[in-house]
Amino acid sequence: MAASGCGASIAASLVACVAWGYLLMSGDINSVWALFGVSNQMMASIGLAIGATIILRLSAKRIYALTCLIPLLYLYVTVNYAGYWMITRVYFNSAAKGYNPFNGVLSIVMLVLSVVIMVTAIMRWKVLMQRPLSLAIPAHQPLSSH
Repeated sequence: MAASGCGASIAASLVACVAWGYLLMSGDINSVWALFGVSNQMMASIGLAIGATIILRLSAKRIYALTCLIPLLYLYVTVNYAGYWMITRVYFNSAAKGYNPFNGVLSIVMLVLSVVIMVTAIMRWKVLMQRPLSLAIPAHQPLSSH
């Protein structure tokens, strides 16, 4: 690893450690736990979106993408509503027990990035759906050849 890459890695690790420490010191574990719950479910949504993209790219039977898209629809709507609810009713509500504007800002960033990822995935799905099925990569052919 180059020296500049090592320094950047150390700096990023320090930022993550300081942010984690701030989260723990600025509130109770329940507010942090809720933040991690939302972020964990957003990661699951991203995983389902990636799965749907891979199926649409590789499979001759595009209907299989529904195995990812149906749970994704439910999970994405649910987790974004939960994030919105936490932001409006807890993190930015000074009367709430879990009042923490820093967690609110982190949640807003996560929600915005989640929307960006989903819009990008939908745009990719449109492209993949317009391709003829003959361009799907057969199961016996390695991915590196395309």
